[in-house]
Order: sequence, then C-alpha cells, then structure tokens
Amino acid sequence: MDRVFKSGASATPPAPPVSPSVGYPIGGDPGTGTPATKPGAYWYHMITESLRRLLVASGLTPDHTNLDQVTLAVQEMIRQAAGDYKPSVRAATTANIAALNGGAPNTLDGVTLVAGDRILVKDQTTASQNGLYVITTLGTGANGTWTRAADADATGELTSGAVVAVEEGSFNIDTQWILVTDGVITIGTTPLTFVKQGAVGQQVGEVCYFARATAPVGFVKANGGTIGSAASGATLRASAEMLALFTLLWGEFSNSILAIQDSAGAASTRGASAAADFAANKRLPVLDLRGEFVRGLDDSRGVDAGRVNGSGQSYMTESHVHGGSYNSFNDRAGGAGGTPNLNSGGTLSNTSAFGGTETRPRNVALLACIKY
Repeated sequence: MDRVFKSGASATPPAPPVSPSVGYPIGGDPGTGTPATKPGAYWYHMITESLRRLLVASGLTPDHTNLDQVTLAVQEMIRQAAGDYKPSVRAATTANIAALNGGAPNTLDGVTLVAGDRILVKDQTTASQNGLYVITTLGTGANGTWTRAADADATGELTSGAVVAVEEGSFNIDTQWILVTDGVITIGTTPLTFVKQGAVGQQVGEVCYFARATAPVGFVKANGGTIGSAASGATLRASAEMLALFTLLWGEFSNSILAIQDSAGAASTRGASAAADFAANKRLPVLDLRGEFVRGLDDSRGVDAGRVNGSGQSYMTESHVHGGSYNSFNDRAGGAGGTPNLNSGGTLSNTSAFGGTETRPRNVALLACIKY
C-alpha cells in the first residue's frame, strides 16, 4: 500500500481469494455459524487502485500526504467537463507591474487588495511573467510580493483556452479573459497572452455612444488617442488586449487616415503586418469622433462619391442664391428680410450676415467609444 502511495504507480494485485470468496468482507451469520471476515489485501488493492486511477485521470499525481486529493480530482474533472475555467480572480492588471516580487502594489484597477487575493496578471512587458497569482505579501504601497497560484504554477496546469473571470475593478469588473497562447505552455518561459472575451452581439471595432463621461469596460474613447502593446506607451490604452483592435484598424484604414507612430509618439512607417508592428511596440490612433456627425459610407452608391472609410469631411451648405431688389428681397427661405448693402454702382451686393460658425441640425452630445 505504502509503495503505491509513494510511487504513484500501479502495483501488482495480490493473488485473488480462494473460491467461493470474491475478496469482499462479509458480515457473517451467527445463525449458521458463519463468521464475519476482515477486508483483505485483494479488497484494499481494489479500493486504492480505483482511487489512484481517479487521481491520474484528473491530471493529479497521487500524494499520500495530501488528504484533499480525491476532492480536488473530482473538482478538476467537473471543471474539465464544464469547460477550461479557472477559479475567478478578484482583480486583474491594466498595465505592466515593474516587479512582482517585492514591488507589487496594494491597489489594482481601483481595488484595495488584501493578502490572499487571486490576481490575473496579463499586461507584463515580459509576457512570460503573465499568469495567475496570489498576494503572499501585501506591502504598504509598491513593495508587495505576488507568487503564482498553486493551480497555475506548473506545466500542464495552465493550458490554451483557459478562461478566467474577474470579479472587481474599474476597467475589468465582470469580464472574462481567455488564454490564446497555443501549444505546450511552460510556466515562466512561454509568453502568455490573455484576450478579453467579447460581450454577446458586440464586435471588435464597433462604435457605440454612451451617456457617461468615461469609456465602459471593453471600450476606449474614440478621441484620436493611440493604442498598442504594454510597452508601446500608447496614450489611450497600452496592453496586450489591444491586439485585436490594433489589427482591425491597421487592416481597415490606411496610414493616411490612421498614421502609425513609434513608441515615442513620432511618425513611423507600417511594417510587414499588424502583428509585426504590435510586437515592435508601435502605436496606432483610433478614429477621432469628438464633435463629429457620422455619415454612412457611400460604398459606390454615388450620393457621396469618392469617400473612403474613415475619411473626414468639412461642413458645407448646398450652393444657392438669395434674390433681392432695391425695394424688397429675401435673404433666406422663410426668414425676414435683411438690410441690403449697395455698392457705388447702385446694385445689390449682399445681405446682412446671420447664423453661427457651422451648419448643423439639432443634436444631443454623447460619448463616442470603440470596442476592443
């Protein structure tokens, strides 16, 4: 028995019991004088080997010092059947943490942390540092220590497609993140990329308007700011999670509309692909919709010919004239007459100025944001 516990390997079963016994203990029968029997080696082997195979099937290594391993094995098999979900975390990072060991903060994404909190680290400049962590030392500001969670600190425990839910935070509250790194993952060596799962019905690049002053979770303001990787220095959001929006905008809009920048914010040129530029820590602007009316792309209809997606257009009033004479004139449809200005030749020159600085309909201003 002890040999099985220590090795974790299947042991050769003992010899089966002599017929008619089947190896199971019996209660006996005083009326017939049949004595009760004790569990024998064959019965113990059946029980322990069944438990060992349960542990192995769940991916655990049998450990005779761990009395919770059967419970953990059952939980793991349920998790595997339901999907590759990891236990939720309290908060998730929004930017690179300079030092996870001895330099971690005690607040994160607006959440005041406590020792023992689970954290999703997803924005490290060195992506192999990403993963699931537990706060082992809280610290007093920026001197805490986070260590990898026990369920995600060894090869095989964190696999491609793993999903992590975030409970709290200003940006990450109630979001789910999926690990999109493919292949065999070696913890601490393989770069890990987590991407936020989109809400139902929302697509990356979708523009929405909100009756609020800040962009909601999953969106950035459509204000012409830049996005990029965690090391890009982007002004709107610098994070690995921006890859999908970066790729979309890079492919849909030319550099004349969305001019790419280097990590210092200087003008740059586009590389071989969006992925290459993202990896090179370049920044890409989003559309600037502040104060703009959005018009449907003509798309070969001919009503607004010559436009390309994302192009801007200045305000304009359709060409027209205002007739008038010395005695009366109309300066605008349905409006009152103005005072004519006469030149030295005695002809009507123009009407008095009216209106504002732009041509616009009645409107309501809302915050324009774009989905990432």
